[in-house]
Amino acid sequence: MTNLKAIYHRIAESGRLNYARCPITDPSKEIPMQMVPAFCLRLTFVATTLLWIGCASTGGSQITYQVEILTKSLKETPELHQLKVELPWNIENPTGAPATVDAIAWTFEIEGQPAVTGVETIGQTIAPKTTDSFSTDIAIPLSSGEEALHSENSEGLWRYRLTAVFQMKTQNGVEEIESAWNGELFPPQPPKISVYAEGARYSYGAYELNFYVTVENPNSFGLHLGGVNYQLAVDGTEIHKGTLGTNRSLGPGVGLEFELSKTVGKREYKDLAKRLRGRSAIPYLFDSQVHAAGLQFPTPIEGELNFEH
Repeated sequence: MTNLKAIYHRIAESGRLNYARCPITDPSKEIPMQMVPAFCLRLTFVATTLLWIGCASTGGSQITYQVEILTKSLKETPELHQLKVELPWNIENPTGAPATVDAIAWTFEIEGQPAVTGVETIGQTIAPKTTDSFSTDIAIPLSSGEEALHSENSEGLWRYRLTAVFQMKTQNGVEEIESAWNGELFPPQPPKISVYAEGARYSYGAYELNFYVTVENPNSFGLHLGGVNYQLAVDGTEIHKGTLGTNRSLGPGVGLEFELSKTVGKREYKDLAKRLRGRSAIPYLFDSQVHAAGLQFPTPIEGELNFEH
């Protein structure tokens, strides 16, 4: 017991006495529960903690702040020949030096098509310890040629990935931060042309030929129709030519219908009228060039003109 009191005295003098309730048992006799110092485990923990703190403090380490770019959801506006994208982004500069975003280098990828790349010049400098918001517009060219629009990949959705690399100058030097978006896009389609033809015979050897031409916008977005240049031939003889729908706006799913009529055999096209005698179906060719959104789409349509009975 004397030794135990001496230990109490030494620990108390150090000002670091910690107690825990522990059972003390002896093989020869039973001693009631007493307050005893639990200094062995505790001192080891304290010593280890102090050693760790001492090492950390002597190293002189400091928290390193970095410039961060936070991007948001894209705002997409599809057109016939391009996809307009509004890219909103925030920049946080917690450092003590200005940070400059020089440019955004982007890559647009659609399954089964070559990647499209571009660079948008930004030139925005952000003061130290500030946060600011910006929005960058990107015009991404789309494959609008006949082969791309009418390929197997155009039957469903286009799955795309847009990657943007923010190129910056910060207190740490030249840095890059990358963001990416995945999405789906209905393939843009050129205006659709359809033709319905019917004919009527007259007793005096004349024929009335009627053609109904429809120009339709199959897209989910509006487009500008520059016009449809056409030539209409019946059994190899041209009977009509001109332009339909010049400078018209077509909303999503909207169509325009035009009627082309010609009476042959009475005053003109008598040779054609002779070839029509006794025939129930006559071949025709509606050869057209569709102008839309600054693009041209050749659209030849072949069919048969049937006479009413």
